[in-house]
Amino acid sequence: MRISFDLDNTIFDLSVLYQMACDANGCKYTPPADYDIYKSYDMPIADELTKLFSSPHLYETPVISSVIPDAINKLIANPEHDVHFVTERYICDVAMDHTQLCNAGILCNIANVHDCTPKIDALLQLKPDIHFDDSPRVVSDCIRNGINVVMISNPETLYNAHLRGLVEHHTNLVDALRAHNLI
Repeated sequence: MRISFDLDNTIFDLSVLYQMACDANGCKYTPPADYDIYKSYDMPIADELTKLFSSPHLYETPVISSVIPDAINKLIANPEHDVHFVTERYICDVAMDHTQLCNAGILCNIANVHDCTPKIDALLQLKPDIHFDDSPRVVSDCIRNGINVVMISNPETLYNAHLRGLVEHHTNLVDALRAHNLI
């Protein structure tokens, strides 16, 4: 089974960066209301986020839960699974994406890390049996292109609430993996 994962807000919790940007500007953190987070925050916060997203802080973001690396490593170790990581970051640097995964304890092969814009191009080429993502655009693209997709978003995530009920939805990656008997 070929399995693919988005990185940001699926494996990694970027709310830490959002909080850092708000703290740097003396405001209270609130979850972004739009997937294009720059529309969700005032310009000074958006500027701070731009700096954080193009700095090493992005690659130092902590893992959401300590069980995620263990779960994904079990998938990687299982010869029946072909695990890939697909992202579309501002810094298109597969080596840095791979380093972040390794630093988080996910023991993946760099050849299985893909940084592609738009992400659907990489997914159409990979043809995963299942893909896990939080982006409303990517989830919609997967639905339109017949890719089995599971949406990951917590209850505070407003930007993809319109897709709940149209696609399988889980509040966290571990629950989604359990629901598919992958862990």
